[in-house]
Amino acid sequence: MLKDMLKEKKIDFTEARQNLSNILDRVQKSGPITILRHGKPAAVVISHDEYQLTIQRKKKPFKLAGSMKIKKGVDIDKALQEISEKNIRESRLGLERSIKEFAED
Repeated sequence: MLKDMLKEKKIDFTEARQNLSNILDRVQKSGPITILRHGKPAAVVISHDEYQLTIQRKKKPFKLAGSMKIKKGVDIDKALQEISEKNIRESRLGLERSIKEFAED
């Protein structure tokens, strides 16, 4: 029964408790195993390497469109508004230059 449950990568808590050593070996070779309690997922056993990768991913700061880091305490709405206003001003200046150049021709 244990082998059948491990193929599905889900195992009942009682079986997991009795076969922890086998489960640890299997997790290191094949990936996470879900432990069920009363037929519902209660926990997931993952390898130490996979755990470390998860922690490293959480430490990276969130990036918006790959160009902006969001820091604690920053009012994102205000920052986006300021960027938008700056882009509008720059666009208007470019348009005014183009109109001036066109008028000179």
